[in-house]
Amino acid sequence: MPILAEATTTLPLIDQAYVVGGGPSQRLDLFVPVQITHTPPPLLVWIHGGGWREGDKRQHPLKPFFAQGYAVASINYRLSGEAPFPAQIDDVRIAIQWLRSHASTYGFDPKRIGIIGHSAGGHLSALFAVTTNEGNAVQAVCSLSGPSDMERLFKQAHDKKRQEALVALFAGSLKDNRTQVRAASPLQYITRNVPPLLLVHGDRDNIVPVEQARLFADALRAKAEHPPQLVILEETTHDIFRNPRWLIEAQGFFALHLHPSAADSR
Repeated sequence: MPILAEATTTLPLIDQAYVVGGGPSQRLDLFVPVQITHTPPPLLVWIHGGGWREGDKRQHPLKPFFAQGYAVASINYRLSGEAPFPAQIDDVRIAIQWLRSHASTYGFDPKRIGIIGHSAGGHLSALFAVTTNEGNAVQAVCSLSGPSDMERLFKQAHDKKRQEALVALFAGSLKDNRTQVRAASPLQYITRNVPPLLLVHGDRDNIVPVEQARLFADALRAKAEHPPQLVILEETTHDIFRNPRWLIEAQGFFALHLHPSAADSR
């Protein structure tokens, strides 16, 4: 259902730098709907996947949200070939700060921001959710097929491609970087103040095992004020976009937490 008045036109801001003097990977695209109401729209921020070493902001699946009245930002971040962890999450934080500080300029609501990402982007979305202080927090986060325990993921990476992606992210093996690997795990940081989280995962994911989502959800239920929503998609692989239910779940989740009435109640 539309969260605001229906919007069919967007005003794009393409390849905007969010770091002064930053590199070409530290850029974002922003699409703000032309509304027939004066209520500023909420903002959804997309974080792309690609094993932390490939992918691009132009590859986002959020066009269905335009017609529901959302503004959408899609961000790039430094990939592992350019800089090892924590460069990726540092860039996500800076991009969110830039977007929030420019909300009035571009006409979206800085108090209604959601983040959604897939795979590596799902990991960064969840890591942002659990490591950002309350003053800079967003209102809702969705992780699609994202890992939560990076040490466990190292041990679950049985093929060469997945092993290489993790070694590139941490510039070395698990044995040599165990502290840094743990520091990259959303599972390590859960507190009572974590924002609402939606975890969507395929039961046949052979890249990031569904166990990662189940463990994260259990830990959130035990510690966080907001119980997570865990959705396991049957007969679905890591390519979660082949199952249209991911979009139905995400739309319902963000409508619940980014609707104007949700902001008014805070």
